Amino acid sequence: MSSTGGSYLPPTLYPAASTSTNTNTNTSTNTTSTGKMPSSSPPAAPPPPLVGNGSGSSDYQAVSRESLSSNGSSASAGAAAAAAAAAAAPTVGLNTGTSNDGGGGPGGEGAAAADGEQDSGMSLTELLYGTSSYHAVAKPVGLTMILAALATVYINDDATLAAGEEQLAQAYTVFSVGGEDQTAAQNASLSLLNALIICSAIGLMTFGIVLLYKYRCMKCLIGYMIFSSTMLLGFLGGVVFDTAVEVYRLTIDQFSFYFTIWNFAVVGTISIFYQRGIPTKVTQGYLIATSVILAWQLAHFNEWTAWALLIMLALYDLCAVLTPCGPLKLLVNEFQADD
Repeated sequence: MSSTGGSYLPPTLYPAASTSTNTNTNTSTNTTSTGKMPSSSPPAAPPPPLVGNGSGSSDYQAVSRESLSSNGSSASAGAAAAAAAAAAAPTVGLNTGTSNDGGGGPGGEGAAAADGEQDSGMSLTELLYGTSSYHAVAKPVGLTMILAALATVYINDDATLAAGEEQLAQAYTVFSVGGEDQTAAQNASLSLLNALIICSAIGLMTFGIVLLYKYRCMKCLIGYMIFSSTMLLGFLGGVVFDTAVEVYRLTIDQFSFYFTIWNFAVVGTISIFYQRGIPTKVTQGYLIATSVILAWQLAHFNEWTAWALLIMLALYDLCAVLTPCGPLKLLVNEFQADD
């Protein structure tokens, strides 16, 4: 038996709604207080039909309304108690083991560290792009170094080396280096001065290129670059070819020699600056040939000047690229401003 609101009513007279409400309320209360699922109970049987006069029906309805209101109050109280208990206890994230109360605790710090590592990490696309860029630069540079070394060794002999050293000394150096009456300190200092003069000339010419680009003298700039490339491929390339003919005793007439050099220079200039309808491999080959020819020419400096020039060019490249007033840095800034 049960008493509701101070009145007694047999269990068979309770309505089905009241029974289900009590069952749900007791289930939620037991679940909240003990944390275990209640044992399932068979559903209550529906009440038998009422037989009697109108006053009995009115009494039954009054008692039912009182029972429902009392059960509703109990359910509201149980729900309020469960909400208060849930608010007092810290919430736990699902399947993470980290607390959600403001990010505190070891779990929150671990999640924050993981997020920071993910933000600062390199994506797969960036890694592949960096790798492809490295290979795109490393392959032609490595090939150029190998070909330059081979050309310096095999397209030369003692006579050509002596003649080339004398010509470069007359054309590019101001102070004579390597004399028999000069000490090592004098040779080092004079070679550094010669290298400084050469690097200063290169720097002035680079600043001239920057000024031409800054003030949009594009015809002069493009004309200068085409002229320099044509002279390098035609004149210096002809010197390399003539040296190879002398060293290996090749048989060639004068017309064929100049015709070959002319075609080599013109096709190279078109492939470098025009590039339309020309395969990319041809353009890359001519760029590598340009570097090899220039390296072969500079290899004819004497030992003191060669090492001093190598050191000064390395320092010049660092200053030209990294310092704010460097010519190459200024040129890059102009390119970025146009973009």
